[in-house]
Amino acid sequence: MSDQSHILPEHDVRPYSVAQLADRWGCSGNVVRKLINQGELQCFRIGSLIRIPAAEVQRFETIAPAPEPVIDIAPTDTIAPTPNAPKRRNIPRAPRAKIRPKRIGSTSVEEARAYLLGFLEKK
Repeated sequence: MSDQSHILPEHDVRPYSVAQLADRWGCSGNVVRKLINQGELQCFRIGSLIRIPAAEVQRFETIAPAPEPVIDIAPTDTIAPTPNAPKRRNIPRAPRAKIRPKRIGSTSVEEARAYLLGFLEKK
């Protein structure tokens, strides 16, 4: 048997972590995660770790960026307001609830004594 590894040559390079790739591209890790979640960048997971293969990074870096759409904007003096456009309504905010202080010991000692005496007299 030969002493060569069964691993393909493109897998010899270590995969990137999200932080390493963000550092390489000069962006935040959230941007890299967003590209992964949108399916634009392929990754694999080892437990909870996210790894991006070097071949995938190279593929992503070599694709041509999507052309920006051309928006033809007319000068503002030629745009007339549309007659059927809904008018903005100003909806007032709901009043805030008043904070009431909590009553500690809602009954006085005299009220409690009178209640108990009245209760005991009924028996």
